[in-house]
Amino acid sequence: MSSARRRGLLRLAALLTIVAVGVVVIVRSGGDSGAGSPTATTNQAGAQTTSAAAQHRLTAALAPQKLPAPLSGEALAAGSGSLLVIGGVDSGDTSTDAVLRLDPAGGRIATYGTLAQPLHDAAAAPLASQVLVFGGGAASTFDTVQALSPGGKAQVLGKLPAPASDLTALEIQGSDYVIGGYDGQTTVGSVVKTSDGRRFDHVADLSAAVRYPAVAAIGTTIYVFGGELAGGHDTAEIQAVDTASGRATVVGRLPATLAHSSAVAIGGTIYLLGGRSNGSTSDGILRFDPASHSAVAAGRLPIPVTNSAAVVVGDTGYLVGGLDSALHAVDTVITVH
Repeated sequence: MSSARRRGLLRLAALLTIVAVGVVVIVRSGGDSGAGSPTATTNQAGAQTTSAAAQHRLTAALAPQKLPAPLSGEALAAGSGSLLVIGGVDSGDTSTDAVLRLDPAGGRIATYGTLAQPLHDAAAAPLASQVLVFGGGAASTFDTVQALSPGGKAQVLGKLPAPASDLTALEIQGSDYVIGGYDGQTTVGSVVKTSDGRRFDHVADLSAAVRYPAVAAIGTTIYVFGGELAGGHDTAEIQAVDTASGRATVVGRLPATLAHSSAVAIGGTIYLLGGRSNGSTSDGILRFDPASHSAVAAGRLPIPVTNSAAVVVGDTGYLVGGLDSALHAVDTVITVH
């Protein structure tokens, strides 16, 4: 074999090795991509961002316990180490007034009480020693604020400033904040707070009014992820509400449009679970990075689910009920940690 030919074969072998390595890298990088699990997002300036958060993944699994019947559009709240599953729509598209108590430790599900009226798409949050239920809807949209009563019917404490369903609520430093929703005619953009369920103060107006967003807080800042806009389209915007100043701004964008998702804060970190992403039911878990205002993939749910509810007990998140990819109500309980 001539030396010139030998050198040519060596160069060819080296080139093939480089190509093979490149193929391996591409396959490994793309192996976990997909509509339900994006790995990067765009910040407000439009630049692609990445984060160490991409390396952190939640473990999600189906819990052994199940709801007594499929349910979607329910509200969820934590109280005394248990989960309260509030209202919702059953598989026959009928609203319920049932309040169930789910014991994470023992796995037992029992009746806790009833609502003042059957409803779905309400919001719930603890306040002092009570759990309050805000708004909701059935044949009409409600403005009621109810305090749950163990073993009995919920007490109506007061009224929201306006009727609202498809809203969210959370507790920060002794006050409940109620965010967005739908008043029966248009999307609501207000953020209000109450310390007793009777009197409400206006805190801020969202930059974009949304219903069905995912909402969680870090400190005194409320983050509003995605949601459905007044025109019926889903958004990818991330909005931040500074509860101290009353200023609401768009701080970033999700990798894809998202609505009907659920948010949990575990260990000071916000995760988004499932939802309707780019028009399809998602099994994706996103981790929010407040430093870059970006969201990256952090795992997958065992099943795609949307229009469910989530809450944290201890260091474990619970995602309850919802709709599957065929938009059928499910009876599942999913744990994430």
